[in-house]
Amino acid sequence: MAAPNACTIENLSGTWTMQGINWVVRRAIGLAEVTVKKHQFVSDHPETSTPRVQITIVQTTSTGMGGTLDNRYLDWSENHQEDRLFGNTKVQTRFIGGSSSDGKVLPNLELQTPIDDPNILKFLRGEIGDNLEPSEGYLVEAPKGGFPGVVNEEGLWIHVFIRNQTGLWRAEQVWGFENINNERRLVRRTVTSDNKGNHQFGRLVYNFKDSQYE
Repeated sequence: MAAPNACTIENLSGTWTMQGINWVVRRAIGLAEVTVKKHQFVSDHPETSTPRVQITIVQTTSTGMGGTLDNRYLDWSENHQEDRLFGNTKVQTRFIGGSSSDGKVLPNLELQTPIDDPNILKFLRGEIGDNLEPSEGYLVEAPKGGFPGVVNEEGLWIHVFIRNQTGLWRAEQVWGFENINNERRLVRRTVTSDNKGNHQFGRLVYNFKDSQYE
């Protein structure tokens, strides 16, 4: 099911299933269907009491392997996560805005992946697909609220950087909406890389199920 207009980068709460699972997840769980429940809300930082956007993500699979729980805080703070699929990781998450480039609005992305390949930035910004061919890219949907660094920007996306604590791999992501088969879909573009410079592109597409997250 396509994502309804009520679902935006500012409100991803609801139940989703994954399509186009990337190679890392595929190795871990095979071809199992993954159900994702997201709850996006504002919480206070435990030390400063400063309000920040939080996304609680619960993932379960059809194989009965049990679920995983992630909490993403969109203030670019470094947070430790641990689950049985990916082990111990450090995760940073933030909103990013967009600006015009050659007549097209693209995410203002400060790339974190330390690999010298210009296609990494192009893919994460939606300029090309995982086959390196030109892509229609993200739908540009202006933010309705004000967030640090994205006030008066032309679009809004989520930028995520994940590092394995042993240094074996990292994953950089941009979340946004794309037009896929004439349907508005939530998409997570990911570049996964290792400490030897190898990297893979993947695009995960979400199928919206309902607005329930509990």
